[in-house]
Parts: sequence; C-alpha cells; structure tokens
Amino acid sequence: MAIQYIGTTISGIASDTKPTPTANEKGVIFIETDTNKIYQWDTDSWNQIITSTDVAVGALDSGSITSGFGTIDTGSSNITTTGTVTAGNLDVTGTTTTIDSTNTTIADRLIELANGAGSSTADAGIIVERGSTGDNAVIAWDESADTWTLGTTTATGASTGDLSITAGTLVANLTGNASGTAATVTTAAQGNITSLGTLTALQVDNLNINLNTITATSGAVNITPAAGSAIVLDGTISIDAGVVTGATSITSTAFVGTIDGVVGGNTPAAITGTTIDANTDFTVGDTVITDGVITDSTGLSIAAAVDLGSNTFTTTGLISGGDLTITGTSTTIGTVTSGVWNAGAVTSSGVVTSTGLTVGSAVLIEADLEQIDDLTAGTATASKALVVDANKDIGTLRNLTIDGTFSDGNYTFDTSGNVSGLGTIGSGAITSSGTSSFATAIQTPLIEYTDGDDSMTIADGGKVTFAAGFAVGSDAAGDMLYHNGTSYVRLAKGTADQILTMNDGATAPGWEDGSSGGGTGVAIAMAIVFGG
Repeated sequence: MAIQYIGTTISGIASDTKPTPTANEKGVIFIETDTNKIYQWDTDSWNQIITSTDVAVGALDSGSITSGFGTIDTGSSNITTTGTVTAGNLDVTGTTTTIDSTNTTIADRLIELANGAGSSTADAGIIVERGSTGDNAVIAWDESADTWTLGTTTATGASTGDLSITAGTLVANLTGNASGTAATVTTAAQGNITSLGTLTALQVDNLNINLNTITATSGAVNITPAAGSAIVLDGTISIDAGVVTGATSITSTAFVGTIDGVVGGNTPAAITGTTIDANTDFTVGDTVITDGVITDSTGLSIAAAVDLGSNTFTTTGLISGGDLTITGTSTTIGTVTSGVWNAGAVTSSGVVTSTGLTVGSAVLIEADLEQIDDLTAGTATASKALVVDANKDIGTLRNLTIDGTFSDGNYTFDTSGNVSGLGTIGSGAITSSGTSSFATAIQTPLIEYTDGDDSMTIADGGKVTFAAGFAVGSDAAGDMLYHNGTSYVRLAKGTADQILTMNDGATAPGWEDGSSGGGTGVAIAMAIVFGG
C-alpha cells in the first residue's frame, strides 16, 4: 500500500510500485506505508527523503500535514510554521523549552508547573529576565517558607532548588487579610486595616500614637462621640455634652471659665460665674469659709492675687511662702500679738513707720536706729556710729580708751601703757615715768630727769656731765669706777697713804699700803678720785 501526493491530490495505490511521473511533476511525494519511507520525484527519478526513523520535510508553503508517525525528529533544525498545530496533544520533552515569540497567547485557563512531582523541596514560579537593568523579577512559591514571594533574584529560568529572593514592593488593591510588615500605607482612603501584631509609633494625619501617649503634631486633639453618646474615661467617668459625671474627685491647679451648678452632692453651695453662694459653711478639704472668714487647721495656701477691696485681712496664724504685696497710699499693720510675721524681702516705695523691729534675736528700737541716722562717712559725730570714708579714714576723735590691745599690724598699745613695734619716732620731748629701752642708738642733744633739772648732759663731743654726782652702788667720796670686762663696777676708796695697784692678772685695780713697798701689784701713778 502506498500513498501518492501530486499537486494538491493525495491518492492511494494498491502496491508499493512507484509510478513514473512526467517531467513537469517534479516534487511528487510517494509514501511507502509499510516501510514508512518517503520519496520525492526529481524530474526523472525518485529520491528517498525520509526513512522510517528519519523524516525530512522541506518547506511546506500550503496545506497541512497529517501523520500517524510516532514521532517527528527534526534534529538540530527548527520547525517553523505560520499556521496552527492542531489535533492531539503537543508533548515537548527535554530540560529546557525556549519560545522566542514576541508575545505568547495561551487560551488555557490553568497553567501547571512542576507537573508530575511526587513531593517538592524546590521553589517554583515565573522569572522575568531584566538584563542589565537589574536583578530578575520573580513571582514564586517559596517551598521552604510555604508562602508566595514577590521580589527580585539573580536566578534564571534554568535555576532549580531553593532560590534566593529579595522581597519587593507590591502595588495593588488588597481585599481580605494581609500579613507582614507595611511601613507606610500610601493610599489616602482605606477600608478596614486589621493588624495581628503591634503597631508602634503610628502617625495618623496630625496625631501620633506611641505607647500610652497620643500627641497632636498640629492643633488641638478633638474627640467627638456619635450623636447621643458620651466619651467614657476609665470605664466610669462620662463626658456628655460638656457635663462630667462619675468622677470621684477632680484635681487642678486652675479652673478657667465659668462654673455653674452645685459642687458636690453634700455641698449646699451654688457656683455661678465667680461667686460662691453658700447657705452654710463652704468646706474645701480642711478649708472652711463662713461669711467671708477663711479658716484652715492645716494652713491656707493662696497661689494667686487676693483683692480684699476695702475689707480687712485678719489672721491669727503665720503668713509665709510667696510675696505679700500691699498697695495704696497708706498701709497700717497692727500689732502682732502672737505668732511671727515671717517674710522675705519687704519693699516699700514710701515711709515704713514702726516703734521697733526684731531681726533674728536682735531687737532694734528708735534710740538704736537714731545712732545710724544722718551719718557722714569719715566724720565722727557725737552719739552716732562711726563710719570710715572711702580711704578708711575718720576724724576727729577726742579720747580713745582701749580694753586690750590696739594695733595696726606693726606697733601695739596695751592697757598697761606699753608700746611695741614702733619704727622711727619724730617728736618733741619724750617723758617717761619708767624704763625706756631702745634697739638702736638714740640721737638726742639732751637727756632730762623727770623734773627737768638737767642732772646729766651729754655734749656733742661726748662729754658727760653729772650735776649732782655719779653713783654706782654708792656715792661715798673717794670711790672710783672701773670696768671689769663685763660692766662698770665701784672700787671703794682706800685709807691714808695707800696706793692704787693692779693685780697680778692685770684684770682689776686695788689698794695697798705704801709702807709695805707696794705689795705685789703694780702701782698706778695717778688715781682718779670722784667726790671729795
């Protein structure tokens, strides 16, 4: 059995005997169906072009090929068609299938990847080659994480196994639940956003929510409940249309605005504007107000100014703390009969009149203050305190009595009349009732006795004259004075006919009888005799 194809006609031939076409029937195809061999007529002979295992088909410009062959092997050649491959299934085997078309349109509703895998440890998905633009884009099933992953990768379509994928950005409208980390929600209008984790430092328009703090970055924080509802704090405090209920106490440093109504269920007082109208005593903590009188057993603290008008402020306790300012042309503070007026700086623009003032333990009365009133620095005034001038000078004092010592750091006067530490003294006559000692020589033309009779004089040449004689232990006539090497001592006068001699050591003079030949000493040729 054979099949013959001539032109556009295919016919069957009962035997495999090849016919002899005419010359102009070049290209006639003759197929031996029992041997699966195909021959082509080439003007004058048949050429075998396909065997049972090797079928070579040239260009087919029109028509179609219907084959019952098991396979068609093109080797390294390509199958190119501008038509459609139809009928049956197209099974492409091998490790890589490449489609080089510009766009591929697939009518299939489902595309199955990794077909035939019994179990899988490798990732699967679609990779988009980006060339030199950057890493390839990928949409893949991450088998190790059991999640879908969208991002970039260095893998290609030839890669296998666990791919390394850097998570990318998905721009889309999401419906349903989304998990993961979203740094910023960029679309202005959102539906419900549900977080299974913790949102930290959340910025919503002008509000920042961080931990337990809500902060407005601009303007005030406005909380508006639904119509007919209230704002509930701590489950008990309700704020409804400006009315606060459920609060057991309210602590504030200041209330701003108008307070209207009754304060507390047990307080029979209505507050309207700035007036408190109390039917009985008005009590705030330990403070009781009764008909304008404020009493407090633990002390009253007033943080703001109090205007008493023409009324009187009276207290039996202690005024302390801040500044007390009293204005007016005349202010009278009565007698403090008990307690202490304990104040800081007291400033007055006028005259403060008082009969006395106590500072610490010092009591100042008018007589004391008169002593410092109307002083002139550097001038001593009777019954006034002494104040030195800018040069630390003061004048003029009359008598100065000390009880101790008086010193300028160099010389000192004591209560016994002694003066020590004096330098050079320039003065007239110096009169002393005691003993005067000097560290250096005294240069003076005259030393007078206390009664001024010039009993001893020292002349300029050194001559000393004693008006009433000279006595060293005695003033007996005939005594003489000599120096023993340490000081001057007296030698009593001798008897008649004695002579003055020097002892053998030549250290002291003495008297010896002249009749004995002068003794052992050396006679002194002339004696100096004082007195008669």
